[in-house]
Amino acid sequence: MISVLKRKLRPYVVDRKCHLYGVGIERTGTTSISRLFPSLRVWHEPDLKSLWEIVYKKNQINIRNDLKKRDKEWYLDIESSHLLAHVSKELSKVFPRSKFILTVRNPKSWLESVLRWELTNPHFLVSPLWKPILDFYYGPKEGYQFPWMAENNLYPIDNYLRAWRDHNRCVLDSVPPDRLLVIWTKDLSSKAGRIANFAGIDQEPHTDRHNSSDHSVQPFWLSDEAYVEERSKEICGEVMEELEKRAV
Repeated sequence: MISVLKRKLRPYVVDRKCHLYGVGIERTGTTSISRLFPSLRVWHEPDLKSLWEIVYKKNQINIRNDLKKRDKEWYLDIESSHLLAHVSKELSKVFPRSKFILTVRNPKSWLESVLRWELTNPHFLVSPLWKPILDFYYGPKEGYQFPWMAENNLYPIDNYLRAWRDHNRCVLDSVPPDRLLVIWTKDLSSKAGRIANFAGIDQEPHTDRHNSSDHSVQPFWLSDEAYVEERSKEICGEVMEELEKRAV
């Protein structure tokens, strides 16, 4: 009861040190962003269920009041979640002083990381929370190029690449350029000071690198590296060029 009351009163008695959203697609450093400034009110994927419900119904009703209510409840300095990209346009309008970080990695590197993660954590692919989110991003499960992906309950290659393209395109189109910092995942530690300046954070970032274990299998593209290269360029090439121009 006391914790609920504190959360409701927080927006009225606590000043934000910054108002920053990490909106990169999964496996691009959204967890690492949340660990750069541990002394702030920072959270990676808080109450993912409620955020997913907002994203899911965004085309059906006006969600701005839901976003305001959620912000008052959590009142974070930094929130990082890939789902935030899908409401970034609404967030930028509801909170005009907020800023956004889009973490990116090249499509093939990102694709390998996602597949390794899903092979290592197959329970996510069927969990009640994550399955609808993954289906939203990567479905449907049809038109496989590589049979082993279907056998492992993964999604087709093209679906992953389209998700990468659409996610990044959504953020680039939704957030005003002066409030968006595009940064390569590999540069998160070396350019953490740039992130602090961008967000108006008056403290030194904590730059110990966060490493995730990978599935001990051969790189997936050995099945047909040429195909993956071709599809990456065809599906993601235009957005990749824009990201390269925008990245710091």
